[in-house]
Amino acid sequence: MSQNPQTLVDLRAFLMPLTGLAAVSLGIVGNAAHLSGYHLGRDRIFGPDGQGDQDYSTRSERDNKFLTNQASAMDIGSFARLRELSRFIVEEGQVNAPDTRDIREVIYSLDGKKVLRWDRERGFMSEPKEEGDSSHRTHTHVSWYRDSVDRDKRPLLARFFSVPSPVPVPPVDPVNPIDPVPVQGEVVKSFAVPKAMSVCTVAQGARFFDASDLADVAFNIDPGRDMPFLGEPFPGVALVHRTDEQGNATGRAFFVRMADVKNIRPA
Repeated sequence: MSQNPQTLVDLRAFLMPLTGLAAVSLGIVGNAAHLSGYHLGRDRIFGPDGQGDQDYSTRSERDNKFLTNQASAMDIGSFARLRELSRFIVEEGQVNAPDTRDIREVIYSLDGKKVLRWDRERGFMSEPKEEGDSSHRTHTHVSWYRDSVDRDKRPLLARFFSVPSPVPVPPVDPVNPIDPVPVQGEVVKSFAVPKAMSVCTVAQGARFFDASDLADVAFNIDPGRDMPFLGEPFPGVALVHRTDEQGNATGRAFFVRMADVKNIRPA
């Protein structure tokens, strides 16, 4: 039968006192209603009711070569900060934070009505799509690539709850990064710039990055403000000239997610 991997058992034990949830509300192996996906291991995926090679949780290279009888997902039940936690996990995934690079998908709801799904296979900066069944209105599903079965899942959640992490986040190997498909990995040599000098409004709390891969956050902007808009070197990535709170130019340009840039207009 499909099994609970030790790393997810450890994550469940870590979350129980922080969320007030019982073990049954932090589900790992799926019940009989689960016929596919990361809540199942090889035995059930290739069993009489499984989908075999058609199961989406077996198709990526990070899954297919590491498929065992162990599950690789957790459903986090309803507690006071569930929506806040769900937003945090997705937003950290969208900036490719090192402790999110094993996360394949998050299925969740921010309003208890609309179910959203963020999928790293679409690119870590991709926006969530309205996908998933209605059960995710009251719980959040997180799945991890199967090649991460032995890597600790607790550091990201420790950051959210502002408690000491049981283990440090391992450094990213620059030669063999954990994320095999860096969608912003090319060197910027040229890109389209506005035909006229332009400004944009950068949202409060927007993350600023030194590099176009959006891997490491330099700082967050607070409050939001207008800044010169320099162009879009990659789809979904803006380059802006940072201004201070008084609107004075600082002489430094940073990369920002286009989702955090509004109202681009001639200066």
